[in-house]
Amino acid sequence: MDGLSMIVKEHFKLDPFVPGILFLFCGRRSSRIKGLLWEEDGLLLLYKRLEAGRFQ
Repeated sequence: MDGLSMIVKEHFKLDPFVPGILFLFCGRRSSRIKGLLWEEDGLLLLYKRLEAGRFQ
């Protein structure tokens, strides 16, 4: 989570600690994505893996 929030800050020049904004990340394996969302009391990390197929 810390690494993803640093990517948002340094690479995209955005604030990852704004409530209600979801940042999605897709790595080399396009069958998996991660989401980062700031809630009032901390960061929420979401992870989705497709059993079949890939995200486009």
